Amino acid sequence: MGLVNEIVHRTLNAGRIARAAGYTVLRTPGQIPLIPRWFSSLSQNDPISAREPMMPYSAIGWLEQNLTPTMTVFEYGCGGSTFFLARRAGRVVSVEHDETWYSIVAASLRENGLGNVELHHAPPALEAIGAAAPDCCALR
Repeated sequence: MGLVNEIVHRTLNAGRIARAAGYTVLRTPGQIPLIPRWFSSLSQNDPISAREPMMPYSAIGWLEQNLTPTMTVFEYGCGGSTFFLARRAGRVVSVEHDETWYSIVAASLRENGLGNVELHHAPPALEAIGAAAPDCCALR
């Protein structure tokens, strides 16, 4: 019965993915060239193996065209974006709040020889504002 459930699950997911791709094409025809990249991203097991930021492909395209080796980039939250940025910028300063994820990314950066990344672990200091974890955050 497990195999049948797996086949049904994959079939339903394939239908959802096809509908999402079709909706994207109808809504924004300029995104058609990005569909293969999107499908490829679905096969990645984790953010590090994707080696790309988790953001709209139009934003990734902008970064690809505008980042230069003379730039320093700051990011809060490391992962696939860190590898993406490190391949394009001269220096990346990244701050990660989760200690386990920090350790995983730091090890992968070392394994891949990316020495232009300064990775910092900084847990949230919620006690500094005298509150428990917020329900939401807003940035300006």
